[in-house]
Amino acid sequence: MAFYELRQYKVLPGKMDEWVRIMEQEIIPFQTSKGMVICGSYRGE
Repeated sequence: MAFYELRQYKVLPGKMDEWVRIMEQEIIPFQTSKGMVICGSYRGE
């Protein structure tokens, strides 16, 4: 059985690049190390 979760974060103005870096270098690797499968990610405005 597959489960998909969509998350939307509010990011402070001017901090999007820093947030994306933290997600890619820290949060997503941590989640995958715990067994989560990340099917994709997106970046809004």
